[in-house]
Amino acid sequence: MAKHFKSKQFDGKFRWERLHALLPDVKEFATVLYVGARPQRQDHLKLFRIPECSVDIVEIWKPNVIKMRTMKDLAWIRNIEVGDITKYVPKENYDAVFWWHGPEHVQSEVMESTLKLIESYTNKIIILGNPWGKYLEHSSEKNPYEQHVSHYQPEFFEKFGYVVETHGKEGPGSNMIAIKRK
Repeated sequence: MAKHFKSKQFDGKFRWERLHALLPDVKEFATVLYVGARPQRQDHLKLFRIPECSVDIVEIWKPNVIKMRTMKDLAWIRNIEVGDITKYVPKENYDAVFWWHGPEHVQSEVMESTLKLIESYTNKIIILGNPWGKYLEHSSEKNPYEQHVSHYQPEFFEKFGYVVETHGKEGPGSNMIAIKRK
């Protein structure tokens, strides 16, 4: 059963605080795959900017990858590559896979196989973030992958063994965090 947080002050700061509370062992991750960053938004990368941690980014839209490779504030990232997470098979396993506000961009019909694939190369933890329920968003900046094509409820992830938190009120502006430890 999902744990629900109802907050009048639901915002990015609240999400950040909840992530820290849910990841007390973040300093123990030696390798992280960060899925779906873009130049103007890689909000939670700093969570993994710790000594002895190697972070790779996989992003589906090539223009985002090209831009991020030139950003000086991302020079600490080990690798930034183009890849579709629904088919992505890395060269190594990762301690953590962090996919923040990306599951809603993947058709629900392929999400089960995508989760199984991600789990196959994750050693410790998978962290997912996405809107809770229906939140329509269309492509932006000519990026066809920005459109929300799926709308998830906590039960979807719980049936695959994820622990889920919901934040705010279901719909636009909400958040859902799903975590699976191995």
